[in-house]
Amino acid sequence: MLPETAVGFADISIVDLAEDYQLTVAEVLRWCDHYDIPYRSPESLLALEDAKKIILAVQAPFSGDIA
Repeated sequence: MLPETAVGFADISIVDLAEDYQLTVAEVLRWCDHYDIPYRSPESLLALEDAKKIILAVQAPFSGDIA
């Protein structure tokens, strides 16, 4: 049997992603909304490609606020 992460989910919640990248949960939720990433709560686990999308966005030079 394959581990859950093998089906495309990162083992990171929105809350953990915010903590790891010194963001507020609200900022991560805004990125989720910006990229149409579905979530139920801040404890929701992100798909691997969605987590990577947010990480790359916040690390991009001049990414600024998505307001």
